[in-house]
Amino acid sequence: LYYKTDHSLSHGVFLDKQQDKLMEVPQAIKEYFTNNSQLLFNENDIEKEHSGYIENHPDFWLVTMRPILTSDGDGPVNGTLVFGQMFDETKMSKISALVGLEVDKYDIDENYDNPALTKALHYWSSNSFQSEYIDKTEAKTARSFQFARDILGNPTLILETITPRSIYNIGQKTTHEMLWVATISMIICLWVIIIVLEILIMSPIKQLSLEVESSAQLQSTKRKVTESSKDEIGKLARRINALFKQIASSETQIQQTLNDLSNTQFQLVQSQKLESIGKLASGISHDFNNLLGSIMGYASLLIHKFKEDSKTVKKLEIILSSAQKGAKLTKELLGFSRQGKFEKKKINIIETLYEIEKILAPQLKLKGITFNIDCDANIHLIEADPTQLIQVIMNLCINAFDAISSTDGTIKVSVKNEEIKSPQKIFNEIIKAGSYVKINLSDNGQGISENVIHRIFDPFFTTKEVGKGTGLGLSMAFGIIKNHGGYIDVKSQPQQGTHFIIWLPKATNIDKETSVNSIDMKETSQSCLKGKTILVVDDDENMRSLSTDILTQYDAHVILAKDGVEAVKLFTQNLASIDTILLDIIMPKKDGLSTYEEMRKANPHIPIVFASGYAQDTIIQKIKNIENSIFIQKPYDDQTLIQAVSSVT
Repeated sequence: LYYKTDHSLSHGVFLDKQQDKLMEVPQAIKEYFTNNSQLLFNENDIEKEHSGYIENHPDFWLVTMRPILTSDGDGPVNGTLVFGQMFDETKMSKISALVGLEVDKYDIDENYDNPALTKALHYWSSNSFQSEYIDKTEAKTARSFQFARDILGNPTLILETITPRSIYNIGQKTTHEMLWVATISMIICLWVIIIVLEILIMSPIKQLSLEVESSAQLQSTKRKVTESSKDEIGKLARRINALFKQIASSETQIQQTLNDLSNTQFQLVQSQKLESIGKLASGISHDFNNLLGSIMGYASLLIHKFKEDSKTVKKLEIILSSAQKGAKLTKELLGFSRQGKFEKKKINIIETLYEIEKILAPQLKLKGITFNIDCDANIHLIEADPTQLIQVIMNLCINAFDAISSTDGTIKVSVKNEEIKSPQKIFNEIIKAGSYVKINLSDNGQGISENVIHRIFDPFFTTKEVGKGTGLGLSMAFGIIKNHGGYIDVKSQPQQGTHFIIWLPKATNIDKETSVNSIDMKETSQSCLKGKTILVVDDDENMRSLSTDILTQYDAHVILAKDGVEAVKLFTQNLASIDTILLDIIMPKKDGLSTYEEMRKANPHIPIVFASGYAQDTIIQKIKNIENSIFIQKPYDDQTLIQAVSSVT
């Protein structure tokens, strides 16, 4: 075809190769180039050319287009020359013969009953007609699909190449045959291995198993198997013999542990006996304090009544003194049971240490031991129970006595203030940051070995000979220091002495004292309680009578309640008139704290005097935090009661 530069057809030739004659150019071809005139060249398109397919449905043509130039290849372009050849079945047959494979073509817009082609179209629709698609679902052949774009760049034609999978099938067959051969070979090898294992391994193991079974019936020290070879079976036999030795050693250790457990059980029984005695002491002390309270109270009242009669007063003072000694004994019983009042107060540790030095002076002189106290200036006060603190220091000193074997022994106690900025690890706990008084008690005794030092604070653990130590001293010291909010550490090496280090918190603001010690024992004027109404709550009839007699002597009006339930009822009925409450803590039906909580709901600011002959430290601590309240210890005399009531009323 020859087209002018105005895109009009100048001349066209069409050769029908089947009939070998020239024919009129098909109208469809003419219309294609008319409709797609952008393919034709203009005057300046010297270097351009086009090649590709055009679709003249249902036929496809392979065309090449070049610009028409002079014989020298110069411009301008005089038109467009189009060569083309039909891409028909004859061409497909020649291509198939040339490549030796079956080749087919498909119009991309037609529907064909070809599952593989359908898959290819679906694949290309998802991949924008990129690359070829190969279908391998058939066992004997593989189908390859490649699309072709027309001269405009649109996909129009699909070529299918069918390739026999003969090599693949041969490989599959060969693989199956090799698998069968390999399977049979493995079965044969497995049988050979089983036979060899039976001869070389299983039989010796069975023999070894029989020996182990028979040895198990013997005593642990006589158990042994034959070590007949140097191979793995021999190694196993040697390991079994080593295990037998370990078992024999373990049985010895177990027996020793059982003996230790038996001793521990005995110590536990002794401890339980002490605990039972303590509980008995607590119960007795509670009732005994009420009896002593009546005796002390009425003795005090009679002393005031007969103060002009010196002989009578002297006899009454003997009664009062005896009752006070009984109260002191009761306090000691409560201390033994560790359920008495924990009497902390501000103390100077230096004074306590010099007091201990005086107590220990005879023993120090007898043993030839030097006792040195080294203290920094301006040591902080601490809050502690002096009796318990003395008990701790005494226990540590007694342990030092036992550890010092020479006559030139030395016990040194140094005291200084220490500010701990951040938590520090000691022994088996962490010291919190804060201000402390640090006490370092050291000796030049025999020291403590590394394998037992971690147990020295355990109850019943002692390094002393039988009968020379209970194993409770250091555990008790540890507990007392912890109850004071402090910490205790130990450092020691054999033959290099021992250091016990104690940290006790610096005393803070002065707490509101809750014991009789805080009451100013000066005489109270008779008018201080005049006209006041006091609700007395106590389950002991004698204590109610005593409290009534003491308070009415100072012109106070008294309302009595025998338990917490009755007290709440009377308090509610007389809410406007009651000025102060005297409240026993330990009572049946409703205890003192429960009674207080109900009363404070009605009047949050009512003054309360708590009293008890037996109150645990936890209860005392709760009372300390109660506003407008005070605690007095039973038994008490008339002045103690009056001063306590006056201080809160």
